[in-house]
Amino acid sequence: MLYLISLGSNVGDRLHNMRSAVAGVRNFSKILDISSLYESKALLPPGAPKSWNIDYLNSVLSCASDLEPHDFLSNIREIECEMGRGNERKKWSPRIIDIDILMCSNCIISDDLLQIPHPYMHERPFIIIPASEIAPNLIHPILNVTLSSLQYSIKSDNNPKIITDNCWYRL
Repeated sequence: MLYLISLGSNVGDRLHNMRSAVAGVRNFSKILDISSLYESKALLPPGAPKSWNIDYLNSVLSCASDLEPHDFLSNIREIECEMGRGNERKKWSPRIIDIDILMCSNCIISDDLLQIPHPYMHERPFIIIPASEIAPNLIHPILNVTLSSLQYSIKSDNNPKIITDNCWYRL
């Protein structure tokens, strides 16, 4: 199966965290492409502590795996746990690493554990811009438009900034 996943980090050595996550994903999938590295402002819920307002590093990667989506998710959660991310998962809180499955081939899954495609990917510049960088012609299975079309439809004052090209992590 073809997976498109996002990585984000805003705690500690962010670049090291991102590289460690990619290394972890390589243990159960073949990485096909990695986007440039972007920096974006944190999404914050109303009333969030000021200490949560830490910029993120973001990237999207495509990979191939024989794992079914729920098994793939289990492996991702294991990477997050090994890297020190707790199980409490407060929405939008700072994190060492955040790994999300954005898409999986043409799958549409919606259950208590997993939503594919990611329900907000098309609204988040820090996801859709790097995703369209590496897979511009990939078609969103619900919206039925390409990722590049989604990128151009986003209107935001909070677009991510490229930090470095895709050489930030050698494949």
